[in-house]
Amino acid sequence: MSVGLGKTLGTQETKGILDVLHDTEFKPHRRGKYTEASWWGNKEVLNAFGEYLHWYLTTMTYPYNVPIKGCWSHFYKSRSGMMGMHQDKFADIDASNGNYWITTCLVEKSVDLIGGEIVLAGDSYDDYEEFQSRLKVINLTEVGQTAVWNGETVHGVGEITKGTRWVFVTYKDVN
Repeated sequence: MSVGLGKTLGTQETKGILDVLHDTEFKPHRRGKYTEASWWGNKEVLNAFGEYLHWYLTTMTYPYNVPIKGCWSHFYKSRSGMMGMHQDKFADIDASNGNYWITTCLVEKSVDLIGGEIVLAGDSYDDYEEFQSRLKVINLTEVGQTAVWNGETVHGVGEITKGTRWVFVTYKDVN
């Protein structure tokens, strides 16, 4: 399992991302009661976020200076449940055998936020007996902070019991 904190994104860049998110239609996600928006492909990300933010995200999200394959954003409210443990699987990256990286950035949170921690648990469900011993919790507490993990990492989000949390995610294929 390869996980950890990534580079913190700048205040102006995080605000720029948030401005795009505010102008985007979010729809209910199939896994929970939270909402999401997505942009697939380097060109669509460039069109949505503009040349500067596209360059910045390409440069500042891991692996650095690798083209973006896709982005999405989730908006979580209190009492919306948790995002259960899962591995991200997408049709266009399944062939990469998990050789891709996810970077999640906290772009906005309410001052009363309780919960919403990222829970990571290794690279498979195959050894379930050891699954719980690998749990790692990353709590992004400041806007702009990021967490990074590889494509095979089993992960989820703890329930938000108070407030709101908005994240922006990039994924990059390293093949």
